[in-house]
Amino acid sequence: MMEKVNKKFDEQGFLIIKNFYNYNDEILPIKRGIFEIANLVLKNHNYDTLGNEKELFCGDILVEIAKVKRSLVAEIYDKIKQLPEFNALISSNKNLELFKNFRVNSMPGVITRGSGIRIDLPQEAEYRAHWHQEYPTQLSSIDGLVFWSPLIEITKDIGPVEVCVGSHKNGIYDVYHENNSSQSGAYSLRIKDIESIIKKHKIISPLLNPGDLLVMDFLTLHQSGVNIASQPRWSMQFRWFNFLGAQPKVESGL
Repeated sequence: MMEKVNKKFDEQGFLIIKNFYNYNDEILPIKRGIFEIANLVLKNHNYDTLGNEKELFCGDILVEIAKVKRSLVAEIYDKIKQLPEFNALISSNKNLELFKNFRVNSMPGVITRGSGIRIDLPQEAEYRAHWHQEYPTQLSSIDGLVFWSPLIEITKDIGPVEVCVGSHKNGIYDVYHENNSSQSGAYSLRIKDIESIIKKHKIISPLLNPGDLLVMDFLTLHQSGVNIASQPRWSMQFRWFNFLGAQPKVESGL
């Protein structure tokens, strides 16, 4: 069974595992922690606190607050990735075993700076990640896996992550900074000739639920979906890598 799974992952560069995380034991504690942090931030800035968890994850209040003071969302974002419940999920044994199954004889590690809980607000382009590979933005090793899991139901309107099937087989793509972009830092990185590259591959946009896992090879091309819904998209991302993996140089126009 696992041999077939590994073969599928090797061919596609990604795998979707339904209900990989237990909702009540692993996901719900994270959502409750986010709710408490959000209320703490709002209270510290003299805003009305949220009445219940549903209000936070439907996002109406958070969207309205972001229109007045976007920095509050950034503050919530910075704090929630420090939640013990989230960090316990990152380093869980099931993630370790999954990595070892995909990377036999590896020495697994967690990229501590590569973990977070994204809050993608509707129609907000500044922080949207365009087509990219985890390497070279995550330089620990070329041999790594991205773990992507939603905290809310991912619908078509809320913008599922887009994955370029089989794109990991082409190695590392050359990148450059888009100087005309409103984005900065890693968000402004673009892959050369990306349109011609993605035309050669099938693109999927999986609709996932809390507890589901999308795991991708570090070289698999993917990008954030466009959120045209009325609520934020909440999702978790973290990266594992192989200490024994290579760290090749990247040719770029930086």
